Amino acid sequence: MTSGTRSKERGAPRVRMGRRRAWVLAGVHLVIFLHLLHWQLAGRSLSPLEPSETMYALGDGLINAGAILMALSTLSVLVVGRFFCGWACHLVALQDLCSWLLGRLGISPLPLRSRFLWLVPFGAALVMFGMPVYARASRGLGMPEPSNALIKEDFWATFPGFWLALATFLVCGFLMVWFLGSKGFCSYACPYGGVFALADRLAPGRIRVDENCKTCGLCTAACGSNVAVAEEVHRFGMVVDSGCMKCLDCVVACPEEALRFGFGAPALARRSGDARRRRRDFGLGLDLIMGLVFVLALATFAGLPESFAPWGSSFMGRTPLLLALAIAILAAFGLGVGWRSLRGGPFAITGLRLRGERGPTRAGLVVVMVVALGLSGCGLAGLIQYHWFRGKAANLAIDDLLRRPMTDREARARDLRVLEDRAIRHFEIARAISPLSDPRLAAELGELAKGRRDLARAAREFAAATAAEPDQGIWRLKYGLILAELGRHDEAAAEGRAACALLPGDLQAHQLARQWAIRAEAWRLAAEVTEAMKALLPRERLPDLELDLVEFDLRAGDRDRALARLAALEAAGFDSPRLQHYRRQLGSR
Repeated sequence: MTSGTRSKERGAPRVRMGRRRAWVLAGVHLVIFLHLLHWQLAGRSLSPLEPSETMYALGDGLINAGAILMALSTLSVLVVGRFFCGWACHLVALQDLCSWLLGRLGISPLPLRSRFLWLVPFGAALVMFGMPVYARASRGLGMPEPSNALIKEDFWATFPGFWLALATFLVCGFLMVWFLGSKGFCSYACPYGGVFALADRLAPGRIRVDENCKTCGLCTAACGSNVAVAEEVHRFGMVVDSGCMKCLDCVVACPEEALRFGFGAPALARRSGDARRRRRDFGLGLDLIMGLVFVLALATFAGLPESFAPWGSSFMGRTPLLLALAIAILAAFGLGVGWRSLRGGPFAITGLRLRGERGPTRAGLVVVMVVALGLSGCGLAGLIQYHWFRGKAANLAIDDLLRRPMTDREARARDLRVLEDRAIRHFEIARAISPLSDPRLAAELGELAKGRRDLARAAREFAAATAAEPDQGIWRLKYGLILAELGRHDEAAAEGRAACALLPGDLQAHQLARQWAIRAEAWRLAAEVTEAMKALLPRERLPDLELDLVEFDLRAGDRDRALARLAALEAAGFDSPRLQHYRRQLGSR
């Protein structure tokens, strides 16, 4: 038998295992699609099966399907290791797809190594799951009261929009693989992987070896998780690397059938023997600078924890944490790759030679230009965020100043003017240098203009903000208040109706909308808002609301409806001077 024939036969089981896993992961995506379809048809469904929903369980006590999935997945990892990652994660499916596509193009993604950035998943897990607990503790709150949040109507409330979701999948699932290896996102960004990696050390279920092993290394070559399987099973009799996702490719690739998944002693304190992990692609100084770039990029796109910096929101208030982590990692490694293309010895990534003995190759120069362009974009985003942070911090300082007892009116007015000038200056600079439209800037500038009684500018700014994001109920409520002050009561009432629909549980929104409707003599709208207020007020207040509705019916010319309301109140045993007034006004039935 020729070596070519043997290689083909040895590769066949691996192909079959890969196909099995692909079918399983396709089934996972089918379940996701059916979940979304059920919500779309029924209007409500099981809450998202997304582990990040655990944050709301920890911070607010909302017991949801995502938190239950995260808990069950972690328990499974404690027993059988990271099977969930290899066989159920939709991002692993995307990374596997990218690896397969690149392989069809003759590109074999190889991992890049850093001394420090492998710690990112653990830090991301600490932020995602630790900050909600810290936020409650810092405010002196105990454990939240558990509440049932298993069924959800507003399914997308905690998710980004379509385009941001698509960008997240492309960056996390494809670009990370291309530049950082077949499991780039898992290795350098996934917060769930940070939790699972710790739990995996305790798992008795592991890839184990018997005496038939010939140390041929085919298992290492087959591994898609960049684990040195042959070295680890030789040293420890099992795979101890917590990056092992139990895909079983190494098991089926072994020609001696020496590998198996089995139970025994866990890895515990045994350190991975992966020589490739010990090899570093960047010098210590460059590695430190890459770490700094990662921190700055993450602060730019993910923002800062609200408990420490309430003004430090994510970029444009929208960037998901997973996307921010991926962008920050790519920025850090991009800097390293660009620098290594210009300085040092020969250097290559994913089979592409970027630097030879005499200097950078043509491909290396192209990469340097792409990296420079990407880092420039990150730098511009950082500058925009800097001005947003400064402006927002000044705005919060204004709120704090207005809440303090007033001792010196002139000093307070002077300080208020300084803070307003600072906030306006930073928000206007952020808007001027940003190539993207951020409606938050218009809303903040509108609020500041209102504080200075420049109602015309305030109306323009809020009109722009609500046009860009019509689903922001608070903005529409504030816009309606400004329109009411300008005497534009019909428009104010329309904005009030929209705000009530977007803020169904906000009593103040309904009260203001009703007030604007009355001023505009929009009696049907006033009645509509009053009807919605019934669910927001105590039972003893309901007769008064019914009498308000009688008034609105009379003003709208609907005498029959007003009479029916009075009859219902009388049948319920309610009586008051106001009811008698309307009864006399309407006459006998």
